[in-house]
Amino acid sequence: MDLELRPMTGGEYEAFLQRNLSRYAQELLLTKKTDVEQHALAEAQGALEEILSKGQDTPLNYLLTAEDETGTSVGEVWCDTTEPETVFVNDFYVYPEHRRQGCADAMLRAVEQLAVSGEFGRVMTHVYHANKVSVAFFTKRGYLPVGGETEGTLFLEKKL
Repeated sequence: MDLELRPMTGGEYEAFLQRNLSRYAQELLLTKKTDVEQHALAEAQGALEEILSKGQDTPLNYLLTAEDETGTSVGEVWCDTTEPETVFVNDFYVYPEHRRQGCADAMLRAVEQLAVSGEFGRVMTHVYHANKVSVAFFTKRGYLPVGGETEGTLFLEKKL
């Protein structure tokens, strides 16, 4: 399967923000960083507003929608290039109805191809250590742990 990564539309970006806020807040609750849902949502909101200070126009951040050959959106990827030689995957999400169809593999290959074409030497990501499915997904594709676990988060890298 081949996918194209393209910039998110305004509507896709708004949906991405809502999904990302909800998922980030759930991860904060899961990792016991807080046990109050309102605190988790507020912390997630503050973090996103700080990191994406100019929304879709935040420099060195790329908010991308993955489309299949038919033009159907199957997922989204948020990467940044704020570190030298590195494409950092902040968020990688396949829509539930497109899971287990090869979309995640195709999305990751597309990110790696973009990194190579931009002459970046590695792709990195972070995964909550409790998310065994994501850890297995990335390690099976050649991503190796870097620097140990930090506050429940495992950093993974693949040199290109």
